[in-house]
Amino acid sequence: MMRVKDREITKVKKFSIKRLESILDSIDKQEQALINDFNNSLSSIFGNILIPILEEMSKSPNINNVKTMTLSVNGKKYVVPFNILQDFHKSYISNKELRLEFENRLKLWFSDKTIQLKKALTDKDSYPELMKLSVPSFALASLALTSFHKKPNMVLRDVQKMTGIAISEGDIAELCSGEGKTLSAVLPVYLQALRGKGVHVITSNSYLSKRDFEETLPIYEGLGLTSGYVPDNEEELAKLEGKDFDKLDNKEKANIVNKLKEVKQKSYRCDISFGSKETFAFDYLRDCLIKKKEDLLQREETPGFALIDEIDDALIDDAQVPYRIAVKTPMYRPNMSLRELCLMQGIKYDEVVGNISGYIKDFDHLSYEEARFISNNFGNSDLLADPMMYQEAAERFFNLQRVFEAVDNKNGFKTGKELYRAILDEDKYDADTIRSRYGIIYCSELKEFKISD
Repeated sequence: MMRVKDREITKVKKFSIKRLESILDSIDKQEQALINDFNNSLSSIFGNILIPILEEMSKSPNINNVKTMTLSVNGKKYVVPFNILQDFHKSYISNKELRLEFENRLKLWFSDKTIQLKKALTDKDSYPELMKLSVPSFALASLALTSFHKKPNMVLRDVQKMTGIAISEGDIAELCSGEGKTLSAVLPVYLQALRGKGVHVITSNSYLSKRDFEETLPIYEGLGLTSGYVPDNEEELAKLEGKDFDKLDNKEKANIVNKLKEVKQKSYRCDISFGSKETFAFDYLRDCLIKKKEDLLQREETPGFALIDEIDDALIDDAQVPYRIAVKTPMYRPNMSLRELCLMQGIKYDEVVGNISGYIKDFDHLSYEEARFISNNFGNSDLLADPMMYQEAAERFFNLQRVFEAVDNKNGFKTGKELYRAILDEDKYDADTIRSRYGIIYCSELKEFKISD
């Protein structure tokens, strides 16, 4: 019997039907091998709580509807589900303490299997090596999903496993509403997380990312992995703590702002990080602007894998408008003094003098390189060069002399500002003539320049 249904065949592009069904069969066989290993290790897994657990299993609400086996312990027989990992759920245990202990013992078993898979991955950067572990990792993750999901009987269907296979091989997978995208993602995410390089699960908004994070958190924790949610901003972090950011006093707001950095850093350093596409994008841009390693939000190394929800929207619609982040950076003024620089950057003058007196001779006329050195080593922000410095450097390189500077009392204008603005307005001044002669029009009073067409 074909496992790939007629309605699904049209969706299969890269894979041959036989190959896809062969992978699904291999996953099933691996699941069965894990189930047998678990059943043969019940005594070592549960130890002193084995008998209470068997008693709970024997009165499971679905015991009459599943395949069973009979176990004999201390002369007493217990009829329990054969597939304990999928047919017996933690929620069936009424005793809270016993339920928690049962879950902890399961976590130890699954975590040990994860450690074995990580050890088997000899080359974390080798895609072929990783794909060799796809079948055993999918089987383990599938069983863990059923065992640790908050709802019983959550078993992955073939269409969800096919989705995991496709994504793991670098393809785009499409599922209809209700087919279970969130749980389908567990398979490829778990496989990639074995590399230890971080996995980003990116959704279109923070509501979806938080929902997916909360639903899958017990599954990944059960497998011995860490999972974190990256909040969008201070307002959302305050909301997660049951507070209204706008109603907090200044001290409380400052605490939330400082805590946001810590929360984001902790989440990004988890094996799996959930967040919205805007959050990941802008946190990356912010990291590109920081100067101290300890201020990095995301991992220093590039994440090993990113799974993007609504990928068609991200690749087609969002890609038309690039993300930008604006930063107000002080600008260097030619021949500025050390006192001016310290005042601009909020640096203590005496502290700087005591450390650079042997290196800088003229404190009243700093070069751009000297001013930037001081800003980077004693201040909290970089220093932009005067726009004309770039133009002058270009002129020296290309041997050009084509700068028109708008200055006072030139061509009948009272100030350079008036002349500059008049040049930009073609109706009021003969801008074409100037633009045809000069490569750049510059106004030192406004510190603005216009590059000619």
